[in-house]
Amino acid sequence: LFSMNIAFEGIDGAGKSTQVGILVSKLQDQGLPIIRYNYTNKENKWGRIIKKWYAHSNQKFNYLKRSRYIQEVLYGLSARANFRNIENQINSDTVVISDRSIVTAYASHMSELPRSFVELVELKFIPDLVIYLDISPEEAMKRLQNREVLFKDESLEELTFFRSCYDHIINKKRPKGMKETTFVTLDANKTKEELSDLVYKIAKDGIKGSNNGRKI
Repeated sequence: LFSMNIAFEGIDGAGKSTQVGILVSKLQDQGLPIIRYNYTNKENKWGRIIKKWYAHSNQKFNYLKRSRYIQEVLYGLSARANFRNIENQINSDTVVISDRSIVTAYASHMSELPRSFVELVELKFIPDLVIYLDISPEEAMKRLQNREVLFKDESLEELTFFRSCYDHIINKKRPKGMKETTFVTLDANKTKEELSDLVYKIAKDGIKGSNNGRKI
């Protein structure tokens, strides 16, 4: 139903949203039909439940809040709601630029949930191309300190673990449904301009299914 889905992945602080915005603008300037999809946006019914759920201080809910199964169901429903907001705009020539994707779900729950459960709950919207912005957890933490709100999972320990999960998915064991997805790893320590030039070239080349896992 669309020509290509390009997803940006990486730990918090890698610069995904910045590069998504730049790429969307550049491709739109070229006259291409572009739609931006924010996979983890919480401005929907399920997203608001997630925010209220984790803000609740009642001790009776602590066990439920720690349940990875409940977390994944809520995040999966939120991602589906976000997709429904753009679904009617997608045509056969549309390029969808995604800020995160199902790869985030795989990485987030890799050691806690079976992949079959993630695939059951998540929207079957598999990217053709994943641009993984790789950055050290230490550098990511420096960037995150400038944010007004720092979430509980944005700690050096959590970022280090999250990065190791990405490495496992990209370089060791791909999900079965992503065998045709091309992964390109970029050094997110480059300047914003250098990185955006690389991203634009990769997007324009339309990498699909070749040079999996190459690093630039």
